[in-house]
Amino acid sequence: MFTCEICDSKLSTEKSLKAHLSNVHANTCNICLFSDSRVSVEFQREEASGCFRCVCLARPKWKDPKNLSTHAKNCPEVYQAVLDGSLPLRKVTEKRLEHFMKAVRSVVHGADSAADSEEEVELNPLLRAPQSVRYSDVYPDVRHIKLNFPLLDSDFMLYAIDEGYALLCAKCACIVPSDLLSEHLKKSHRGKVRVLRKFEEAFSNAILYSQEALFDYFYALQEERITIRPIPFVDILRNCFFYDKTIFAEKEKLLEYLKEKNLSLNLIVKSIKFVDVQVLKFPFADVLVKVNLQ
Repeated sequence: MFTCEICDSKLSTEKSLKAHLSNVHANTCNICLFSDSRVSVEFQREEASGCFRCVCLARPKWKDPKNLSTHAKNCPEVYQAVLDGSLPLRKVTEKRLEHFMKAVRSVVHGADSAADSEEEVELNPLLRAPQSVRYSDVYPDVRHIKLNFPLLDSDFMLYAIDEGYALLCAKCACIVPSDLLSEHLKKSHRGKVRVLRKFEEAFSNAILYSQEALFDYFYALQEERITIRPIPFVDILRNCFFYDKTIFAEKEKLLEYLKEKNLSLNLIVKSIKFVDVQVLKFPFADVLVKVNLQ
């Protein structure tokens, strides 16, 4: 007998155990819409109900992926969801994707339309929208970050940059340039103007960057392939797109860029890298910097 380590169910064979794990406990279900294509569509199991749900919501849920598969292959909204990028794909290669998307368009628009159309797929199913994550969720204890200086105050700390430092504000989750420190304290931290004198006394020899110097430094990093340590307190965007030395925090921005350059998304998708990013806000513009969370 074989025992499921998750629910303690008893299965007679190893094959039965694998089927049980796939049908009952797997978080995802991959369904091949076409018998001649290895590309599959991924569905997520709902955490609350433990069941799968189709994008059409025609039926509340299915516990058995096989039943969902039968429904999905005959559901028009599933094919439309593949076209608009709502459903992720698995086992994708460039050649498979071209064949698969042609078959999907045939279902949605009709065989003649799919055969004659030269249109690009507006949203590629490979690309998921970036997700925002709170810095505190990734690093619950900021003291674990290796810094040259510890917390200077309950709200402030220093972040080393080359030969100088950037001042970080935990309360406002931002970088405070040296030339805006006094203004920032008066505006957002009433009663803490004493902190300014504290910094001046403790780090009179340290270089604190101005907003122009910080902007120039981080702006230059946007085009580089290197990543930096996460900047404490600033939230993180996971799985942004990096292509042609440019960071895209939104899927739509990437598609607009490719359209302007007259590029095919399906053909360059392998060249797109997924990066984690922090957004630094300056008066001139927002700057996106790639960070390494490991």
